[in-house]
Amino acid sequence: MKVKKFNLRLEKLPPKWVDFCMNCKVKVFLPLAVLRCATSVVLTLLIASSCSAFPISQSSSRTQTGDSVYKQNSEPHTISSLPKAEVTNSVYQANPGPYTVGVLDNITLTDTRRDRDVPVKIYYPQGQGPFPVIIFSHGAGGSKEIYSYLGEFWASHGYVSIHPTHQGTDTTVLRTQGLAGLARNSNEPRQRQQRSQDISFIIDSFGTLERQAPELGAKMDQSRIGVAGHSLGAYTTMAVAGVRLAPPWGQGGGVRDPRVRAFIAISPQGPGDAGLDRYSWDAITAPVMIVTGTRDIARETVGRQEQPASWRRQSFQYMPPGDKYLVWITGATHSAFGTGESRAGIRGENGVGLRRRRLLRENRQRQTDANTEANTTGIADTETVQRYTKIASLAFWDAYLKGETPARTYLKSTQLQTYSDGDVSVSVK
Repeated sequence: MKVKKFNLRLEKLPPKWVDFCMNCKVKVFLPLAVLRCATSVVLTLLIASSCSAFPISQSSSRTQTGDSVYKQNSEPHTISSLPKAEVTNSVYQANPGPYTVGVLDNITLTDTRRDRDVPVKIYYPQGQGPFPVIIFSHGAGGSKEIYSYLGEFWASHGYVSIHPTHQGTDTTVLRTQGLAGLARNSNEPRQRQQRSQDISFIIDSFGTLERQAPELGAKMDQSRIGVAGHSLGAYTTMAVAGVRLAPPWGQGGGVRDPRVRAFIAISPQGPGDAGLDRYSWDAITAPVMIVTGTRDIARETVGRQEQPASWRRQSFQYMPPGDKYLVWITGATHSAFGTGESRAGIRGENGVGLRRRRLLRENRQRQTDANTEANTTGIADTETVQRYTKIASLAFWDAYLKGETPARTYLKSTQLQTYSDGDVSVSVK
């Protein structure tokens, strides 16, 4: 039997033990190797007995959620400074998917009927299609350059993600007319109608896109289309889903485009804004996911009073049951869903420079100052909010554009809540 060597030195023992050894009246003469071995055994037993006196912390355990058909990787996830328990076997993670992402920019579609240009930026998977298509509508003051974190992520998982610029409520208006001009345009009924018409026009133009960009040939599946948007883009999304808008915002009925199968509205509006009332969502039967958070307040604008974060949940509450989801993220502010970094590494919500970033900081400060919910807890960092948004949205698209049963099971489970250590809750009806 091989004997392991020990380098135990007397001076490294605890003082009380040293005193005992030095003053012990009974002297046992043993070979040095045996003495060292015996001392090591004693130390091991003492350490083991002391550890057993303390129970193992619950937070050190791993939450078991069952086997997964997806690649599972652990990621850090924190909202506050407190450590979070890691979950290594969550079905969905915010990691890039298996596809290399291609990007098409500088493409402009022209709607001659409306005499309107619609610039688009397209993220697509470099693989054999066809793939489901997602059209993403930006918020007020945004552009096709924003939300790249979603476009790239979805494309890496097998989706073509088309991001238009809605002219009239975009970055150009913010840059040339300031926040006052942007607010004025964004609350003009015709501008809002143009935005939802942009979405349907893009669907009409799939053939044109394939001719202008051969890279898209045979990649877009016109039978599997989803629409998503943030803030004013969420309003646009719900309009395409068939929300009822009172005149002059609509003609009583929505502009439901039946070609769209599923919708994600991030930071949507509640009753009392731009033609919305308690019954505006009654006719929405398509699958819808609402994403918002505890700090996603709505500041006062033209025709709308300041609203608490709970106001954005009401669209979910008032929609009829059937494939409806509410993703509620602790500490998520309004801007966290939109602030991103472009592929070129230009920071800022739209990558348009210092002035835009200064305006965004001022706007975020106003939102913070106007928070009347007495919620003094920490604000979630942008990366965390976007990670949870990626995970929830991908599961939703997989469930309702790809028809994957495991994805639907995931959405109706508590896995995302467990993964986030309770910082995300998902309500289903």
